[in-house]
Amino acid sequence: MEILGKEAMKTIKRALMGVLASCGLLSAHAALAVGDSPGGPAVNAPRYT
Repeated sequence: MEILGKEAMKTIKRALMGVLASCGLLSAHAALAVGDSPGGPAVNAPRYT
């Protein structure tokens, strides 16, 4: 006896894959924005002056 059909399982799987992909894109975007923080270079950045 099946609780959910095969088509319902495929739909749920696609929805979860979409959620995971969007979370990955958002986290990647946030990781790239860290380098653009105001205030100049990081504290441990090399000084070339």
